[in-house]
Parts: sequence; C-alpha cells; structure tokens
Amino acid sequence: MTSPLTYELFNEDYQHILDHKVKGDLLIIDPPYNINIGDNEWDNDFDYEELFGVLKETLATDGTILLFNPPQNLVLLIKLIEQFEFELQDLLLWQKPNIVPSYIRSQGYTTKGREYIFYLTHKGKKPYFKLHSFKKYHDGIYKYPRVTSNNRVHICQKPNNLIEDLIMRHSKPNDLVIDLFLGSGVSAKVASQLRRHFIGYENDLETYNQIIGVLKS
Repeated sequence: MTSPLTYELFNEDYQHILDHKVKGDLLIIDPPYNINIGDNEWDNDFDYEELFGVLKETLATDGTILLFNPPQNLVLLIKLIEQFEFELQDLLLWQKPNIVPSYIRSQGYTTKGREYIFYLTHKGKKPYFKLHSFKKYHDGIYKYPRVTSNNRVHICQKPNNLIEDLIMRHSKPNDLVIDLFLGSGVSAKVASQLRRHFIGYENDLETYNQIIGVLKS
C-alpha cells in the first residue's frame, strides 16, 4: 500500500530546506545563472558554493541531481562537483529548436539555443534511470521548444514536457522530488501529475503567489 502523496511549497530561501531535514530522491535545480538575464538583480552574484553545500546535505544516498546551467558556468561547476565529492554521471543537453531571431548569428553557431543539465550523484553511487521500453539508450539530448514570452509566467520557465521527461526518467512513483527554485512552478505541477512527493521553495512572494494561482487553476 502506497502512502498518501505529500506536496509542500514554501515562500522561503532555498537554504531553509536544511531545517526540514529531508533527503530528496531527485533534485531538479534551476538556480540563477549569474549572466544578467533580463537585467534582473536576482541573476547576479549568486553563491554556487553555498548551493552545493545545501545539495550535499539534501540529496538521498542513491539520489540524482539535475542542475540546469549555461556553458558560461562550466568551469565553475566542474570545480564545485569535485570539491563537494559529487560524481558527474553525464552532461545532458536541452536543445531549443525555436531560437529567437536575434540569437541567430549571420555566421557561426546560434546563441542561447542550448543549456546544459548536469547529471550528478554522490560519488560511487548508481542512480535510477528509466528508458522507454522501445529504446536501448538515450543520447542525452532533450529537444523541446523554449516557452515563448506570451505563454510563460517566469522569464526562466522550462517547458512542461521537458520537466515531465526528466522526472519520469530519473525517479519512480512515490519518490521525493525537490525543487529549490520554483520559478514558474512547472516542476510542482508535473510531480503531482506523476505521483511523486514534492517539496519546493520560492523566495519571491509575488512569484510564489503566481505559482499557487496557477496550480489551483
């Protein structure tokens, strides 16, 4: 018999997860990138070392972290992965086919058409991963259109289908999914639909209230 699903959202800084003394089976982490997104103050001077300390204490023994980040932060994150004794299982890629025209260079590669997803575990641990029954492998490239400005409630919103795909592959029903930066609240909605326990944090009150409104609707 499965236990009733628990579903908790907090209007607090992500560090408060330590007060709850819980361990997540899957941590979906989409923190500020420190690259001045939309001139937002929250996307500057974010302390990644502090974040990794919290992740270390919050991840279950055999759990998985999926950490979104741009190529600009690759060197920093590799250093922190080693410092906090995580293991990089793979460097996944979210590829966005619907590039904004201004991001298309006249010569060379497009800009902002892809983001990394750092697939992390505790060192030496084998994570859970599920393939579709008709596939023998996954190439680690997730092709989902970005959410356009007229359809999003947060500037950094990830597509529902992308988050659903990741949660289904990297967790089981009744696992605990944790999101420390709720943003649009997509992870909360998807986790509930997929019958996962969920804990989420959003420190901005206006954004938090938007999430509650979206989930109620």
